[in-house]
Amino acid sequence: MSKYSASKEEQTNLTWDAFLESISGSDKKNLWRDKKKENKSRVVFVVIGKFVNVFHNDATLFRSRYGFCTMGGDMVHTGFVLDELDKWKTKLDNDQYTYCVI
Repeated sequence: MSKYSASKEEQTNLTWDAFLESISGSDKKNLWRDKKKENKSRVVFVVIGKFVNVFHNDATLFRSRYGFCTMGGDMVHTGFVLDELDKWKTKLDNDQYTYCVI
């Protein structure tokens, strides 16, 4: 057994990296993965039809900070109608979060 033990932060990063590497599929899914690789803390809004979805740690943020209900499955997610996108972009700006829209 190794004398070296990864710190909690290192374990979380390893888990996050492994999680991101496990994602593949549609172009939007791959783009979401790439955006999260660039900046884990940036909120990535995923527009699908007339809805905006947020996934994984972004969905958790929306649940804990803004009271959204989340749904499970392979990846926790939540969302809202596209007409509310500007409202949520402004809210994130005011709360000093970065974001992008795909």
